[in-house]
Amino acid sequence: MQEYQNERHQALRRIQRFMDQYDSSLGTLNTSRPRAELDELVSALDALVVEQRVATADHARWVLVKHARRHELKRDHMHPISTIARAYLHATPEIGDLAPRLEHGSDTALLAAASAMVASAAQHRAAFARQQLSGRFIQQLLAAAAAVAEAVREQAKSQERRSAAGAEVARVLTEAATLVPVLSALVELRIRCDVALLAAWRAAKRVRAAARSEPAAA
Repeated sequence: MQEYQNERHQALRRIQRFMDQYDSSLGTLNTSRPRAELDELVSALDALVVEQRVATADHARWVLVKHARRHELKRDHMHPISTIARAYLHATPEIGDLAPRLEHGSDTALLAAASAMVASAAQHRAAFARQQLSGRFIQQLLAAAAAVAEAVREQAKSQERRSAAGAEVARVLTEAATLVPVLSALVELRIRCDVALLAAWRAAKRVRAAARSEPAAA
């Protein structure tokens, strides 16, 4: 949740607290449909805050996991194959797939290089066996690449969850922007003769400086 969204969320919670605290001055307003809608919106925002935090934490975790798995794939699996290929298979047509440049590159490029390396290395198993690579080196390379691919997918899924929650926050706050003026009119109708209470109400519903980029609640 962005800063201005958080402030609008907190303004809605202040409105709730004001209405609870001054229930006796508001007649039946706290049992009205507008009040029920306010509670529903705040409850939805509370749940979305939790979802955003969980998705953000998951995203950060999978970023770290992905980097670790990328490093393992390159260091423990692709680098030995590449080194042997340069030394002993430099004249083979597949040398580009067996010894790709891996210093930098996207996840997609790395996984494509690993896939090409598997296909080419399978044609030269005997040469790699002579250099003491494990007899399962291709299966191990495939497993390491699959682990990277999993981390890439999970990172993307957590980002999608975070983005979806953010979009839903925006939608709920748009609903709230329509509701607050209605509530404000109903509240002020009931407390219009109490100057101090009116001032307290207007302070409660005010969206503060953190939301200066957005219009304040009416």
